[in-house]
Amino acid sequence: AFMLILLADISSAILHLFRVKLVLSPPVRSVLWLAGFFMIGAVLVTGNIRYRNFVRKEIAFDFPAPVKMLVVSDLHLGLLVNAKRLEKFVEAINRERPDVLLIAGDLVDRSISHVQEQGMGEILRKIETTHGIYAIAGNHEFYAGEEDTFAWMEDQGITVLRDSLVVIPGIAYLLGREDQSAPERKTLREIWEHSPYAGQPRELPLIVMDHQPTKTNEAVEFGVDLQLSGHTHAGQIWPVSRIVRKANDLFYGEYTKGKTRFYVTSGLAIWGPPFRVGVARSEYVVIQ
Repeated sequence: AFMLILLADISSAILHLFRVKLVLSPPVRSVLWLAGFFMIGAVLVTGNIRYRNFVRKEIAFDFPAPVKMLVVSDLHLGLLVNAKRLEKFVEAINRERPDVLLIAGDLVDRSISHVQEQGMGEILRKIETTHGIYAIAGNHEFYAGEEDTFAWMEDQGITVLRDSLVVIPGIAYLLGREDQSAPERKTLREIWEHSPYAGQPRELPLIVMDHQPTKTNEAVEFGVDLQLSGHTHAGQIWPVSRIVRKANDLFYGEYTKGKTRFYVTSGLAIWGPPFRVGVARSEYVVIQ
């Protein structure tokens, strides 16, 4: 319905803008209507397939020791993404046998109660890793009520990094930032200086998770090695993708600024209508 209304509005606007008046016989109009609905139907079916059949992306990174990190983002668990869908995500994650799982925000959509009612915690606890699961806040965790949401995540064995830093021994520093919608958010320097590693030389790569890929110059200036983000959904639906591209420093995929590498994932799920019409399919990302 969303796509039908959107396409109808765009068509009407174009006709009005150029003052186009089509004079067609009833049979021709019928054929055009049928052709139009067939094309729209094809777009919707393809868009739904591009959402449901998520893909595996891989990027190479020079870690000091062999490790396999898996990154997911924007699962939007709740009404939009149900327990059955989450089961498929968890099965895909476990097939990869990751050492570390990173969740780059928006694990929950708008209500923790919808997640709890479907028993999603039990499903998440099936995830198997060597060095743990780490997550950050996205803007939707704040919509859902951040304190209850983060407490629930911790109960499932997920370490939530809220402007805090941990070390994956022999592998990397991992710094997780509060979402930019948080009322108080520390700078990268403040987070580092309040950590146990303040004043010490960096001996490992610094990986940062920051849900929204904006204000990226701070990461470059602080010497971050790799920043991981989500949030954009790679636009998800054209022409919304054009707006999303302009609203963020980075849109989708790999980027390099100075000596800092960035990856913005399209996310495993969607927000809103269950379609992906545009740049990218749903995905998870392997870093090794």
